[in-house]
Amino acid sequence: MGSTKDRFGEGGGTPPPDGSSPSEGLFLLATVHGDPAGYRRAWRLLEHLRPSIITVEISPFSVRYRERKMNFWRKRLLRALKELPPHAREHLAVARVMAQVDLPFEYRAARDWGSTYRIPVKFLDSGEEARRHLPRFAAELLTSGNLARLLETPATGNLEDYVKGEFLRARRALARKGFWGLSSMDAEQARRERLMARRLRQLTGENGRVVHLGGWEHLIPRPDGHSLLQLLRDLNPRVFLLDEADKLPIGKPPFKFAQLGSEMETRLVKLPLGPDREISVVLFHPPQPIRNAVLILGHGANNTMDHPLLVGVCERLTKEGVVTVRFNFPYAEEGKSRPDPEPVLEGAWRLVVGYVSELKEYKGMALYLGGKSMGARLVAQVVAQDVAASGLVFLGYPLHPPGRPESLRDRALYALACPVLFIQGTRDPFCQLARLGEVLSRIPVRCDIHLLPGRGHSFEDHTGEPPGKILDQVSRVILGWLDSL
Repeated sequence: MGSTKDRFGEGGGTPPPDGSSPSEGLFLLATVHGDPAGYRRAWRLLEHLRPSIITVEISPFSVRYRERKMNFWRKRLLRALKELPPHAREHLAVARVMAQVDLPFEYRAARDWGSTYRIPVKFLDSGEEARRHLPRFAAELLTSGNLARLLETPATGNLEDYVKGEFLRARRALARKGFWGLSSMDAEQARRERLMARRLRQLTGENGRVVHLGGWEHLIPRPDGHSLLQLLRDLNPRVFLLDEADKLPIGKPPFKFAQLGSEMETRLVKLPLGPDREISVVLFHPPQPIRNAVLILGHGANNTMDHPLLVGVCERLTKEGVVTVRFNFPYAEEGKSRPDPEPVLEGAWRLVVGYVSELKEYKGMALYLGGKSMGARLVAQVVAQDVAASGLVFLGYPLHPPGRPESLRDRALYALACPVLFIQGTRDPFCQLARLGEVLSRIPVRCDIHLLPGRGHSFEDHTGEPPGKILDQVSRVILGWLDSL
């Protein structure tokens, strides 16, 4: 048996104890397409390997086509799922279809890591297969009839179990204990494999460390000897099964990962605000953002983006297919208690909205904005002025100072041009319900209100009810409202 370092990268070892990167050459990262933890795992291995160039088993055509059609696919999938029982998305066959709607995690991880470290990313596939199959994807797979038929197929376990089983098959094949059901390639598949091998060979000769992301079936021995691994044997490539990333230390990438469950991807980014300040932004990206919606939430005056209400609601919405974003205002980022002047706070809102709006994977998605207390009031002001939104979600709108219901903070509400959802505690000292009713009757757009009996400004109560229960309720209300628009 070889050393620990020797065995790492051959489909079943452990990482070097010191976390050091391997030497130069070609490294093949074998993935399971649709792996819910794939983005996190790919990022962690890229951090470990530090490539000079990254290649991906995808074509430029596939990337362009998916980016153009992705939002349409998401909407069509959501319509189809609404006609099926609530448990439908938990069925393995349905979950595998859902995983194909989003941009492949292999592409997203390579793109984001390469952009962060200014490393080139190359797409190796010719696109012939994508040109045949992608135009038929929505009509053949994303229908309620097809999903209903899939529900009738036998299935054991969930998507995570399936991915684990696929990695086991790959590990056995790498250990040369048979080919585990893999058949020989047809002429077209073999031609595609040779093309990718030729491109990889050329890039490996021109660069120090090349890392390739591709499906595991291409990166193990096959009966006919035509796999990418076999065609490149003379280059002595190292093979990493992507789940080996779980054995590596997380390190300190610009995007940090929170453990919300293996199915969710979490990114922390820093945005510059002026010459000498910055703010943190946390994005929760679901494995399948099937609701085609992004919700950005701002925090209240006396807390930060890590307030349990914001974190809990964002986690729950993300698990239901909504992309959620929360951020710190600059004073909170710096650990100060006194809020910045309103122009600075409004500038932070505009910065975050602009950043999220420019992310390619969210282009065309409905953008909802909202917040808790001060965050809600500020976003009403910027939307009333010039920021576009599909709707607003207010978690405890501060309509007036405590004990002063005559001093209304309502001017911006009358200039809104999008639907609004108010979620208010009945014991909120910042919002007398009688005054709120008067204001709602004068707002010129659709306004919905959901009252939380006995709850205060932060939806707290004194009954000892578990905090998770109110977070579940608030999240269900928001989801129902989003679906009603």
